[in-house]
Amino acid sequence: MAMVTGFSGALVLAFWLPLEFHTSKGGIIAFALLFGFASGGFVSLGPPCVVSLAEDRVDEIGFKLGGFCLAIALGALTGLPIEGAIKDREGDRFTELMCFAGASMLIGSFCMATARVFKGGAQLCKKI
Repeated sequence: MAMVTGFSGALVLAFWLPLEFHTSKGGIIAFALLFGFASGGFVSLGPPCVVSLAEDRVDEIGFKLGGFCLAIALGALTGLPIEGAIKDREGDRFTELMCFAGASMLIGSFCMATARVFKGGAQLCKKI
């Protein structure tokens, strides 16, 4: 999950941000394909990761999924007004929004990787 989120953030900063200055149809198509692939994993891997944290205790799954959805709701609730304020200040450009989106994804990826290390150690292919 952390790798997919980090890949999404890197795509925003490495592919989408340069397209703000040098627009090309091929670049936009390549970004759309790669980001669509990466963001699909980001969106769909959250609940299975949370369920895996329940450690065979079915009675904890609802509580953990509820906390996960609360965290997503807080991000969605605060993210849109922040993005609107950035866009109002910026005018017709999207450069600062792209930087905000990419940085948010990379910070989230770092937080997920840190939680993964605390939960299961630094071994990459260890099942938690």
